[in-house]
Amino acid sequence: MLTWAETQGPGTSEVASNISRLKENAAGPEILVVNPEQQTDCLEDDAPTPTLPGLSLRSALAQASNHSLCPALEKQEPRSRASSLVGTLTIVDTLRDKLRDQKCEEKPWIWFVPVNAQDAIIDKQTIIDYISFTNPSQTTRASEYAELILQHAKRLFAALVMIRKGAEICSLLDEKVHDKDLPFKSDSDGGQFQLQTRAGHTIKGLGEWSKNELEKLLKYQWRMTAPVFKEYGEYVFDKHTILPFLSTTDADTDKSIYPEPSGYSDVSRVCIHPAHHNFSGTHEKVVRHTRTLVDSY
Repeated sequence: MLTWAETQGPGTSEVASNISRLKENAAGPEILVVNPEQQTDCLEDDAPTPTLPGLSLRSALAQASNHSLCPALEKQEPRSRASSLVGTLTIVDTLRDKLRDQKCEEKPWIWFVPVNAQDAIIDKQTIIDYISFTNPSQTTRASEYAELILQHAKRLFAALVMIRKGAEICSLLDEKVHDKDLPFKSDSDGGQFQLQTRAGHTIKGLGEWSKNELEKLLKYQWRMTAPVFKEYGEYVFDKHTILPFLSTTDADTDKSIYPEPSGYSDVSRVCIHPAHHNFSGTHEKVVRHTRTLVDSY
């Protein structure tokens, strides 16, 4: 049983009673998830991928003029630049679309890419090809960067790919910014909008990004970092955390095991993505209860 508290408030004795009733009627491990503030705003969807089939080189250049994919292309001759740009656009959007095609959502516009899908799509050769096309100056180190990404920064790389900024992974790795530093948070001290690691260190490699680009990264990091639940545990999540819940339309709808609604808690059933839990002795699709504490203030 997974119990999820979004906000804390009075009525703890009544909540405890409700949880006891759930334990008596639902098998499986119990997880308490404390979420200080429920996510209410929908994350904006990403922009559509440019269509490349049948596109002339001149049109490709014109269409991609607003994409900061590879600064090195500006130094090439027009024909060479056009050819390189088409290849860059292709690999950038192919990888991005592969990740997006694996998205799972419990509610419209609130979605995540499962960790197993990211692991299957982002392999060493894919990373090497991506870096070689988008950041030619780092081609000789592409294999080295690929190893670092696979070991320490796969979620960060996936988030960057989704906003078409995957080439920036090299400067972030040089700064030793890894998955362990997620989630990033914003800081506006001094009047400049910038991002910091979870430990509060300013990320210098993002210093030239626009505010819009930084805000996109803030949003997409959550879509790549849905939590993986252990069999027993207690969690405190940021309000923006996207939990790995799937649609429950095919879940057991037997209401007899639910406690009566109260003024302080709501109980619902959720289906947890199989790659986002390590519960033992369970079927591929796991249905658990969640508890939401209602703030009465």
